[in-house]
Amino acid sequence: MRVKQLEKEIHDQVDANLTLINHAISYYFMLLGSCLNVLRNDGPLKSFWDDDDFIPQAC
Repeated sequence: MRVKQLEKEIHDQVDANLTLINHAISYYFMLLGSCLNVLRNDGPLKSFWDDDDFIPQAC
């Protein structure tokens, strides 16, 4: 019974890690897309992403 419990805990941890990785990848590509949108703008740099004063360093 203990082996089954450990197996379930390991699977839960792996699932949680995969979810975290997927969110991180999605967030990275969202920022990348946002940066490209800003770089395509011929006007001054827009500050539409700094509601919380966060400016991605990737740009």
